[in-house]
Amino acid sequence: MNKWMMTFINCLLTTLVFSQPVVKENDEWMNFIHGIAESTGNEQDINNLYEELSQIHEHPFNINRIKREELERLPFLTDEQIENIQAYLYISGPMKTIYELKLVKDLDMETIKLLIPFVYIGDPPKADEAINWRQLLRRGKSRLYFRLDSNPDQKEGYRSPVDSTDTNKYLGSPLYSFVKYEFNAGNKLQMGFLVEKDAGERIRDGFRSFHLLLKDVGRIKRLALGRYKLAFGQGLVMNTNFSLGKNIIATNIASRPEGVSRHNSTDELNYLQGAAVTLDLHNHYVSAFASVKKAAASLDDSIISSLKTDAYFNTENDLKQRNNVTMYLVGMNWQRRFGRFKLGTTALCYAFDKRLSPEIRRDNYFAFRGKENANLSVDYQYRFSRLFFFGETAISRNGSMATLNGLHVNATSSFKTSLLQRSYSKSYHAYYSASFAESSRTENEQGLYWGAEWHPYRFWKVSGYTDIFRFPWLKYGVSAPSSGFDGLLQVDYSPGEKLNMYIRYRYKEKEKDRFGEDVLYKTEKYNTQRFRWQCEYGALGQLLFHTTVDYNRYKEESGEPGEGFAFTQSVSQEWKKVPLKIDMQLMMFDTDGYDNSIYSYEKSVLYAFSIPSFYGKGYRWMVNARYNLSSRLTFWLKYAQTVYSDRDVIGSGPEEIRGNQKNDLYFLLRWKF
Repeated sequence: MNKWMMTFINCLLTTLVFSQPVVKENDEWMNFIHGIAESTGNEQDINNLYEELSQIHEHPFNINRIKREELERLPFLTDEQIENIQAYLYISGPMKTIYELKLVKDLDMETIKLLIPFVYIGDPPKADEAINWRQLLRRGKSRLYFRLDSNPDQKEGYRSPVDSTDTNKYLGSPLYSFVKYEFNAGNKLQMGFLVEKDAGERIRDGFRSFHLLLKDVGRIKRLALGRYKLAFGQGLVMNTNFSLGKNIIATNIASRPEGVSRHNSTDELNYLQGAAVTLDLHNHYVSAFASVKKAAASLDDSIISSLKTDAYFNTENDLKQRNNVTMYLVGMNWQRRFGRFKLGTTALCYAFDKRLSPEIRRDNYFAFRGKENANLSVDYQYRFSRLFFFGETAISRNGSMATLNGLHVNATSSFKTSLLQRSYSKSYHAYYSASFAESSRTENEQGLYWGAEWHPYRFWKVSGYTDIFRFPWLKYGVSAPSSGFDGLLQVDYSPGEKLNMYIRYRYKEKEKDRFGEDVLYKTEKYNTQRFRWQCEYGALGQLLFHTTVDYNRYKEESGEPGEGFAFTQSVSQEWKKVPLKIDMQLMMFDTDGYDNSIYSYEKSVLYAFSIPSFYGKGYRWMVNARYNLSSRLTFWLKYAQTVYSDRDVIGSGPEEIRGNQKNDLYFLLRWKF
């Protein structure tokens, strides 16, 4: 047996024997993100969600001063729960203890456990309380983060000699690093900067970001300078934040537009740069924004042939594309509440300094070509008793339209359901959109979604969804109009803090091109079935265990089915007398190929969400430790190793590793001052 696996097992046995009573940290919100990550294909959206919730966890809200827009940043809360929290505070006054959350109508224990890490009990607001900026700035809190990741295995991209003419060789060191600074003054003023270097990049080619956000000062609701994010309506026109789409919260599908917010993450693509402001003009909320930013693109005689969709600049070929294009944006948004009815409109114009003209193919025949585009939309929300209606309809400069409309019904305290209809024209163009969709872009799609959640008995929950979708025009890899189906069913059993269990089944069917003789432009159906059983339980009164069993089956009409299997065991321990927490995990997998890849979430250092995928045969183990050096200084250290038994080479191209082992090392240091 591999010596590292033996080390993992020895550490586990040592922990079982010598552990002290545990102080269980509330990681329910991490499990929530884990579940969403498994049900969505957009890795960047999940990373953005993780960083957003991590930042709130680092700077929790005072429940006695909390505002609706702050509660809306927590995606696990329904609109009814948000209104009920505010109603409780209005009627009963400030909370004296966090346990008063149990008295809020429709707030179940599962949701309370998710909410607790993001709130605390503080002083209530005072009437006509003036802002004392000197005191706010003096009491402001700073945090400085330093992170360093390393892959000790030498990749092919680093093997070329320094004087090599290979344009795909990596120019920098294999280390990933960032330095991040945050300053928060009573949630009124937030500012910070970030310097990041990806693996293989040179320091001078890294990513740099600065932001400043001012909130609730006079008529100014939000003022953002530097790099910022925008989200309005249901995201058909503007959403540079995350879009959850289909996820394990089957009924919580309406977007929560945050409006203007800061960009404080390592996402190098989804942000705007310039200024944005939201004003409260006697209950008319008006936002105006402008942005000028550089983008990477491939040029052909000063014409943009394609925009770069990743943010790596570690080779000569990557650097040739960097900052080739300038993007300009101006726009505004208006919102107003009329009792139970909320109405909004968004208008924007954006332009490239060069013409965008990708090579014409059958599948991209209706893609945007030109230098300028404009979008206009109207969005609405209406609540009547237990019914909640929402939607948005948008149009682009060429006259093509997109519309999304939904209904949420909170039928009883034990049953709720949601319906959503969407129709996006094949020629609808909105570069900054991100909305509910099966595809990664808001275009060429029609669909009908139904989700439901039922609590039949105490401790039990049944939830799921079905989504029927159609693509009226061709897609990349699909040479004909196509359709598909996506369905999920999950049963949860949670009798107490020491035991939480669920079983999940997902079936997805789509179409793709069929390759072979005499099958040009012919498609075939394929389906993927995924099954997961997961159990979280406490043992010996000291340890917290997670056991997961995964199975999937992939089948094409013209081929034989493939199968994948994985078993994952993790254990967490946090000590009372020693400020140390350790997470250990061992995963064994056996799949027939890439189409049967297994996704497995694993704990990592702060701000490093990790849900790697595996195919083939092998195992992976990891140890993640957090230690508080003092009340101000904390560090995280993680080591992981993947060992394959069916290959001698891992990866391909410049990422190729010679051998059957891949090692990963992560370090993060946080200083509060």
